[in-house]
Amino acid sequence: MMTKHSVNGFGETTRQHRKNWYKKLLHCRDLNVSRWIVQRQLKRMGYKSTLPHETPMLTQKHKEARVQWAIQHQDDD
Repeated sequence: MMTKHSVNGFGETTRQHRKNWYKKLLHCRDLNVSRWIVQRQLKRMGYKSTLPHETPMLTQKHKEARVQWAIQHQDDD
């Protein structure tokens, strides 16, 4: 069974994770329940339906700055 903190530590689940969990639930229990009912119940239990934040790709300038920083700090403990 899925718990709030088993997915990513913040009570958030991915769509694929919910889909797999839903299929297992229906198969194991021989249930005929709408996915909307399951989604609504998960929300009541404190789960959040979120999408990952988009992050911009690193520019060449950023990559070079990272390399320079790594070179300067390679002997740090």
